[in-house]
Amino acid sequence: MAIASSLHLKTYGRLTGISGMFYGVIKGDESLGFYWKYAFIMGLATLPFVFKYAIGNSISMFGTKYDIYDSVETYNSRINIGAWIIGGLLVGFGTRMANGCTSGHVLCGISLFSKRSFTATVIFLIAGVISATLRNQLDFLGKGTKVATEMSKFAEFIAYPLYIVLIAFGIFFFVRFYTAKFAREYLMTYLVGLIYGFGLMISGLCRVSKVIGFLTIGKDWDPTLLFVFLGGVVLNTIAFNLIRR
Repeated sequence: MAIASSLHLKTYGRLTGISGMFYGVIKGDESLGFYWKYAFIMGLATLPFVFKYAIGNSISMFGTKYDIYDSVETYNSRINIGAWIIGGLLVGFGTRMANGCTSGHVLCGISLFSKRSFTATVIFLIAGVISATLRNQLDFLGKGTKVATEMSKFAEFIAYPLYIVLIAFGIFFFVRFYTAKFAREYLMTYLVGLIYGFGLMISGLCRVSKVIGFLTIGKDWDPTLLFVFLGGVVLNTIAFNLIRR
């Protein structure tokens, strides 16, 4: 993820804020960089999607099994429609209020010593830790429901055609607006998205249990994502400052 965001800054002078890219794509405004943002989102989705549907939830290397996604049983046991709705609304409101998410503020903003990003990150972590820990202790919206499980199965079912549509539109945009400059920017941003998506996979950020384990304070606290973020910030701090010289 650090490599992707540093490459993005080096090639086009842009910070890699994923929530901002989603906003630009959903709004469909060409003046906000719709096409390069679309290429990034397309690249971001490619490797996680292909791995999930072509290989599965895990991979074995050198005799060791590495989980990329949670098992269906683990995932469905915690799916709750109420949590989906409340969490989605809060995340959407929070990213708009903070003008960014963890990708922009943590990996990019902190690396540039932004006071706003430091503040946003602290608030992200405090709110996330409190919510996850209380939800775990009080079991608030923590148990899976049959309806939510069925909705999860439906979501997996429609993910394949949605991805095909995403790629189809991506190819259409590339052909329709092809120029040498457009193609370079489009393909380079797609590559940045690919690298970022690969980073999400190997870091454990595609696993709900990994994220919850990091945010839930207790005897089973999982600190590994802390090293992921610290490693990304350190690498980006060095790279960003070299790039900006």
